Amino acid sequence: MRVTKVDVTIPSSGYYLGYVSLVLDNAYTLNGVRITRRADGGLQVLYPHLTEREGKRRQIFAFKPMNPIAHKRIEQAVLSAYKEELRKTGSTSGF
Repeated sequence: MRVTKVDVTIPSSGYYLGYVSLVLDNAYTLNGVRITRRADGGLQVLYPHLTEREGKRRQIFAFKPMNPIAHKRIEQAVLSAYKEELRKTGSTSGF
């Protein structure tokens, strides 16, 4: 699996540091990826999910990498594109 395109939108305010759309292998589009800050200060990539209603606290993932290698490839591509977008816009809000 290759991440062939990454589009990052940096919001002017809010909880998320960035919103991301990806293209995988020039064949699949993945929208709804978000970037946030972990408790330890590092950046974290969150995948799109639904939260079950009716009092249940369970997340149903619309997309989830099947292994750590796939997650790492996506995370590296997303965070690299995020840092480049920050550099292009002159923003320092993500760091």
